[in-house]
Amino acid sequence: MRDLRPPCSTRTSVPWRERRTPRLLPALALLLALALPVGSVAQELSFTEAWARVRESHEGLRAGEAALERARNEQKAAGALRRPSLKLAASWTHLSDPVSLNLMDLNPMPAISESELGQMLAELLARLGISPEDVNRAFTTDFTKQDILYSNLVAAWPVYAGGRIDAAQGIREAQTAEAGQLLELELRSVFDRTARLYFGVVLASEVIRTRRMAEASLERHLDNAVKLEEQGQIARVERLSAQANRDRAAVETRKAEEDLEIARLALASLLGQEDHFEPSSPLFVNAGLPPVEEFVEKTLASHPGLAILAARREQAEGLIRVESGARLPEVFAFGNLTVHEDDSLLSKMAPDWAVGMGVSFDILDRSGHAAKTEAARSAVLQVEHLDAQARRDLRVLVEKTWREAVQARNEYEGLASSLELALENVRLREKAFAQGLSTSLEVVDAQLFVTAVRTRRMAAAYNHVNALARLLSLSGQMEAMASYQETGVEVTP
Repeated sequence: MRDLRPPCSTRTSVPWRERRTPRLLPALALLLALALPVGSVAQELSFTEAWARVRESHEGLRAGEAALERARNEQKAAGALRRPSLKLAASWTHLSDPVSLNLMDLNPMPAISESELGQMLAELLARLGISPEDVNRAFTTDFTKQDILYSNLVAAWPVYAGGRIDAAQGIREAQTAEAGQLLELELRSVFDRTARLYFGVVLASEVIRTRRMAEASLERHLDNAVKLEEQGQIARVERLSAQANRDRAAVETRKAEEDLEIARLALASLLGQEDHFEPSSPLFVNAGLPPVEEFVEKTLASHPGLAILAARREQAEGLIRVESGARLPEVFAFGNLTVHEDDSLLSKMAPDWAVGMGVSFDILDRSGHAAKTEAARSAVLQVEHLDAQARRDLRVLVEKTWREAVQARNEYEGLASSLELALENVRLREKAFAQGLSTSLEVVDAQLFVTAVRTRRMAAAYNHVNALARLLSLSGQMEAMASYQETGVEVTP
């Protein structure tokens, strides 16, 4: 960096420290303060409040609720399979000719007409002026008209369907249970993500505090270096080293601020709002956690993934009952009531109503019920294997997460002595530097070590909270998060 100081002859005219601070900064700061809107104060939001907002506004949860409502309605629809059906049917038919009957076509009339007696009768009728066409019309009766209008009520009631109705209703009930567990699984996943993003913002804020503390410490070190250089106690390179490290710390602070904005954007997207807010719940660590077996038992007893597999097994067993029942006879009751009919002879002869019982049985079909039954049994076996594997995986996941939470807490507590040592080292290095017994690099290294230890402790606390939230999510104890916050130890840089 180029030396901005004037020649040695005018060195005492304007101190270097005063010239590196522009006089316009106070004015600019005042203008910016006046330009900020009065209502731009960030709203504080606790983790409990943030989680409540996520539950109200998360679109994935709303979609899961819609899927559950659809499954419930489909289950209600399956409940109507046992009810009787009543259908109104109406038809209009146009015939090429009316349906009629000529008595002359019935035996023994054709034989008589061909006999001698028939011929005599035909001659007699002819003398009387009666033609054969008149005779045919006289002996012809119309049973229907050429246009037929007919309507009736048809009722059907399934009495026995080989157990298929019960199986279908059981399948719909299992599908409703699966939809409910899918919603619960999504809820737990969103809780885990909310904790990760919320406390990620907290961690980013604490990292900025740590960076600003380091920047302030390096600023003081730079001021001391400037004074010592002016007094001729240290070389120019020592002051340049202090200035370079101060500037590097400022860059790291700006980077941490950008990381915080990114974390806030992610959390605001999850909350479904654009208002700026500040998390009010700090990072924390818990002195002790319940035994891992307690988390394992609650996870295996309540995890929605296992309940989903159980629901799918019920559906597969229902398919077995459906396919088995397809090879049994169906028994049904039926009824018919004539609502409207024309005034033809056939309508007058037909009864007004009829009831009865019916049986149907498929002797041969092309549906492949046997193969479908075996496929459903294979699905049951598949679900059993998946359930066994899922239980093993969940046990391992819970134990791993529990150990991560304990390890993060131990790391946070174990770094307390390192932080104490680092702070004492900074104090001694700064004192030695003021006496010319230490270099600027040694002071900076000591300060960077303090920053690293503080950041690592905050990261350990963040990992502890994340692991705890995951444990509570896996075991279905999300409401216990507030209790762990209350009993935990607040973490500060």
